[in-house]
Amino acid sequence: MSSICRYKLLTLIAVVFSLASCGLFEQESSTIISIKDYQSRIFRLLKIDSGVKEQANHQLSQAFYYPNRRLLKIELTPIKVKWADFFSTIDCPVLQQIISQKNSQLGRSADALNQLVHELSFHEAYANCDLKLERLSDEWQQGILQKQSEFKAIVFNSTWASRYWQKTFFSVNKNNNLEQSNQTALQALASLRIEITKVNQLVKQSVHAGSKQTSTLDIDKVFAAFKELEIRTGTLGGLMNDGIRINDYLKQITEQLTLHANSICPQGVSTKQAEYLFNVLRKFFLKDVQNRVQTNIHNLNELEIELRHWQQLFDIHWPASLDTVFYLNAPNLLSEQLTDSVRQHVDVWQTLGKNCGMSIHDTL
Repeated sequence: MSSICRYKLLTLIAVVFSLASCGLFEQESSTIISIKDYQSRIFRLLKIDSGVKEQANHQLSQAFYYPNRRLLKIELTPIKVKWADFFSTIDCPVLQQIISQKNSQLGRSADALNQLVHELSFHEAYANCDLKLERLSDEWQQGILQKQSEFKAIVFNSTWASRYWQKTFFSVNKNNNLEQSNQTALQALASLRIEITKVNQLVKQSVHAGSKQTSTLDIDKVFAAFKELEIRTGTLGGLMNDGIRINDYLKQITEQLTLHANSICPQGVSTKQAEYLFNVLRKFFLKDVQNRVQTNIHNLNELEIELRHWQQLFDIHWPASLDTVFYLNAPNLLSEQLTDSVRQHVDVWQTLGKNCGMSIHDTL
């Protein structure tokens, strides 16, 4: 290959990567494709010029981006204790085995899932063993008390600050069956939270209780939840991203219909333009886009409910950055904003229908 050809090839590759990094090759969901098509048809009939269209594109909200896990991770002080008195004074083989596994070469390099499994298993074993904290050396007492106090922080690092969550909340959804993927991912989140909550209750009880505690922790459900989240890359991030985009597009279409309301049916006289517009409404919005948007709102609402549960579980360890990206600290949740945008959009069409003497549910 000549140097000129090689230069052209390298230049082309650089351009491709540059475009990809700008998000121009970002995969869009079928819902976004449908609403963009709906917007395009409305704008074309309203004869919106290219300058207004370009401005509308620039006014789109920033895409959903999950915070970098390194910024989410909570820094913790390693717990270092001597082994000799532990094995000589504690008659709890299960707990001894868990601690030994954690300190093995494999345990020290464990990924987020196995770190979480260790943490849950440790506290379950400690609670199930009939141990008296005062029987341990001062060093071990402090170590266990520290581990109990840091339980939520450790769990947070193994979940919301892990690569599994980074992938689940990636902004591009690669799953074909979006509805099923959302439901499965949400069920996995809820299932995992329930298992973590069980152990959290044990930790609370163990701090004060001197008697043996019982647990119904199901580790298999923990593994199953992580597996579901891992294979559904971008599912919940795609859900958030779609919600943000849908909200933007609906507002833009509503705004343009409002601005052109007087010219669509001047002095209450119906026009061909009005007939074509209402045909687009019935064929593309009422029969397609509206159903997709309602599904998005429903799934967003379920996600927001689940997020509130996690927020309450982690309490002070739940970062403000997650509240921000999920609109949890906004005046209205994303599902509420989207519901309001749909209402305003339908109201505009109903107003146009009255002005034009047409019903939005008429068939042509």
